[in-house]
Amino acid sequence: MQADREINFVIGGQPVDLENVATPSSRKIAVYTAIFSDYDEPPALQVIDGDIDYFLFTDGSVENAPEPWQIRIIDPVFFDPQRDARRVKVLPHLFLPKQYEISVWVDSSLSMKQLTAAAIETLLAGADIAVTRHNMRTCIYDEAKAVLDVKYETASRVERQIARYRAMGFPEYFGLHATMFLVRRHLSEAGMAFNLEWWSELSRFSKRDQLSFDYVRWRHPGIKVNTLQMEVRYNPVFGFKLSGRDHKSSSRVIDEHLHVALRTSDGGKAPLLRYDDLYDLLTPDFLAHLRNLRKITAAISEMPYVDALLDVDARGMPYSPPDPRKGMEREIFIRALAGRTRLLDMQFGNGGRAALALSQTSLSVSALGTEGAAYAEPCAGYLGVYFGERLDYRSLDPETLSENLGDVSYDTIDAIHIDGNAEADVIAACLDNVATYARPGTVLILTAAGNPHLVGKLSTLCDQGALIPYGDLHSADQSAFIITSNLAAAEMAAPLFEPSIA
Repeated sequence: MQADREINFVIGGQPVDLENVATPSSRKIAVYTAIFSDYDEPPALQVIDGDIDYFLFTDGSVENAPEPWQIRIIDPVFFDPQRDARRVKVLPHLFLPKQYEISVWVDSSLSMKQLTAAAIETLLAGADIAVTRHNMRTCIYDEAKAVLDVKYETASRVERQIARYRAMGFPEYFGLHATMFLVRRHLSEAGMAFNLEWWSELSRFSKRDQLSFDYVRWRHPGIKVNTLQMEVRYNPVFGFKLSGRDHKSSSRVIDEHLHVALRTSDGGKAPLLRYDDLYDLLTPDFLAHLRNLRKITAAISEMPYVDALLDVDARGMPYSPPDPRKGMEREIFIRALAGRTRLLDMQFGNGGRAALALSQTSLSVSALGTEGAAYAEPCAGYLGVYFGERLDYRSLDPETLSENLGDVSYDTIDAIHIDGNAEADVIAACLDNVATYARPGTVLILTAAGNPHLVGKLSTLCDQGALIPYGDLHSADQSAFIITSNLAAAEMAAPLFEPSIA
């Protein structure tokens, strides 16, 4: 099928609203904001323009918002709710549907006056970014002193950041912008590069984004920034809310030093996890495919599908990008596929992992699904529209899985993935089949390789000389191996893996 073909799904008589990821529609504008941990209230809108869509991203702490705000619930990642809001602010391509060419970030502290589509296009003109000048200062170094004076950030983070900027030769009085209102062409090549580096600065240093915006602007001399010469508090487009609003300034997190803290599933701190901005380096096409697969799945099944490579939370929030707390596992997966031509994904699920491989690499995917998963075939059909012959999907009867696996050809397969979170008997059949028939030199990637029912059998295969570790591509939840030899069918008379009884 043609890669640019538009696809629409009707499930249960109802159409599923999918993004057109291959051929973006005519230019649209999204105005958006983010509120986590009930930190503030939605920005006020004095004028509503029918040519604009309005999105409010939240962790669920905001249950209702006045029209036209559309609430989008996403999974919080950081222990500090302001960092979650900054992630949404700086990386709009992670959260907004791909059809929006122009995005307008508005802080929740603002009240929007005459924010119309025509005004937005006028403000942006031919630039990549439109942002107001800072009305009080013109130098990052002075801004750093002001941030520390009001105790809005950890001194150790700010001073280390400023020392780095001086060492890099960043000049004084280069200019300073106020970033509570941002108009961007966030999908342009220049805009994407700018945003990714800006987020890299925020993820390692201060969350006060005005401290890094102009440093990144200096680092990207080709970026077209339209500095709006208007007063921040008194202008025709926006102003600040009246005093007395429900603002949670006292809840600011200002005790971070070396690492930013990530959240556990119950909202506490996860001291053993570390954030890396590389884990959020994902293409807009893949993100759109993932949202579409989640929408298809949700239309068919009340139980959300949780992919161990993509998600931590089980609530199935379709607008959340892949969780960076699973970033190490995804990084192992992608790096293990380097130089490979065809992946055999032995548990297709709802296709998120296949979409990751097809979007982030040039290889093809042969995927096996089970007939009991009603959403598997529609999701495979969706991916087939965009990736054509690069995806080969087969649905297998789980009752006769071992027999069906015997028909799998490994002639062109040089990478295999097995999900250790699958049913024990499914893992048993897959692992036995791979150990018997896969070609030497094939890379085997195992998600949840640390599961107790799998560890012993992997050790046995390594002791038998069938597997060797693939470099250092291992973590607590993911491991990669190279298959060094087939096991003769006679040696496989007794199964390698006896299903454990829960």
